[in-house]
Amino acid sequence: MDVFSFDDYRDFLRELFKANSDQRGFKTRLASATGIQLSYLSQVLSEKAELTPDHALAMGGYLGLSRLENEYLIELVNLARTSFPAMVTRQKQKLRDLRREVSNLTKKFDSDGRIGYEDRRRYYSSWLYGAIHVLVSVPGYQTEDTIARRLSVSVDAASAALDALAKMGLVRRENAGWGLGKGSIYLNNDEPEILSHHSNWRMRALNDSMRSNTAGLHYSAIQTLSVRDFEKIRSLVVRMIEQQRSIT
Repeated sequence: MDVFSFDDYRDFLRELFKANSDQRGFKTRLASATGIQLSYLSQVLSEKAELTPDHALAMGGYLGLSRLENEYLIELVNLARTSFPAMVTRQKQKLRDLRREVSNLTKKFDSDGRIGYEDRRRYYSSWLYGAIHVLVSVPGYQTEDTIARRLSVSVDAASAALDALAKMGLVRRENAGWGLGKGSIYLNNDEPEILSHHSNWRMRALNDSMRSNTAGLHYSAIQTLSVRDFEKIRSLVVRMIEQQRSIT
């Protein structure tokens, strides 16, 4: 259950209970871990009582929430406990800040580090460098010939890209051909190469969408939505990216 998609901690709890097949038992365990009676939790859900920040901290620990998730739950509780307009505004801003922080992918994911400025300019100038960088980690694609055939480029182009990647420390020569060097690198959102990086791979996706036999999934839609709904969707996309990274 993604706590960042909720504006009210009670709604989060209600959905949490709905998703649990043993609602009664789960409520009992959650109340005990939180340090409150089950009857008090029922009063909270019926809006006759409020949780405290201490309750939210204990609840987050039992639910296994991350630091930011638990902090968000605490701030939801603080929002529900105040009616002072200035404090309501302050709390809503804190919630927005937390949602933005959790959506910062550069901070969110681990990597092996960065490469130098000149290397970044070359690496992100073409999709080919990134494609070869990850392809050498796949069994069967350790030679210039196999890489060139898989990516539909010339052997000379594959060879030149491999030599450049080797100088960057991203691939290395091995007995059977080429192997992976530094596996994962990152690029900050404010760096000029980010535009080339996004553009290169969006063009690859566009080219794939034009193929009649593509196995890719392509979806485009023109929509309007509120700022809050945009934040909810962004949170869902970040969660999907986390799951995708875990799989890959």
